[in-house]
Amino acid sequence: MLATSGAARPLTPPVGRADDPQVCASLNGSEDLAERAPRFVIVGEIHGTDQVPRLFGDVACVVAKRRPVVIALEFDERTDVDVAQFLASSGDDAAVERLLRSDIWARDLADGRSSMAMLTLLRRLRDWRAAGRVIEVHGTQPRASGRLDQHYYELAMADRWASLADTHPNSVVLILVGSLHAHLVRQPGMMFAPAASHLPAADVLSLQSEPATGSAWNCQQDGCGPHSLSGKGTHKSAYVRALPTITDGFNGVFSVGTSLTASPPAIGPVSAR
Repeated sequence: MLATSGAARPLTPPVGRADDPQVCASLNGSEDLAERAPRFVIVGEIHGTDQVPRLFGDVACVVAKRRPVVIALEFDERTDVDVAQFLASSGDDAAVERLLRSDIWARDLADGRSSMAMLTLLRRLRDWRAAGRVIEVHGTQPRASGRLDQHYYELAMADRWASLADTHPNSVVLILVGSLHAHLVRQPGMMFAPAASHLPAADVLSLQSEPATGSAWNCQQDGCGPHSLSGKGTHKSAYVRALPTITDGFNGVFSVGTSLTASPPAIGPVSAR
């Protein structure tokens, strides 16, 4: 649930400048992905890390050099106006402070979607849009009343993605979303069909992370904060790669090339205000 408040919010230290919009980070496999990208490219993440939003931004940078790109993030769709205003701004400190007043960051549960890494990603996307690459950035977390089960939430999320593709038929829709929603097929034990499974399979490349070590800022039974990950990643060089068949619900894989580190909330929690 999102919380709204007119009260001032404690801000984290200022975010450093984003990358040079004319230079994309080197990422193995990204050039091939840019050449072959289908209508939808989905990066399924564990919320609340520094590295996965960074890798997503690296992918966006490379793809946007070759193809028109629309970005879909797991923000409430009602915050689109706030994001659009920031993207059209100069990106200075005042613009960042205005963005931090958006309900994007005002979560009772600081589950990683409102992290410092996500704020940094928006700053990178702003710079690339100013350079003429990224077309738009949209929130695609549906407005859910909670009266219907998760299946309808997933349908609504898929509909948001499909609407972006319909509005921008010549663009690649790049999606950063929790890995649960990114499965192309319903997995054993799932009580609902994931959002990505509602899209035509031939139109989707959905990327799953290699098992990773480190930590992520998410919400578990002991509350919201940094939690250790149980993966055993080999920490090869960072890469993205399509797979020949769907494996464990995905037809692509990525690695950030290092242990994951938890990214804290961009602003203080609601309870701290």
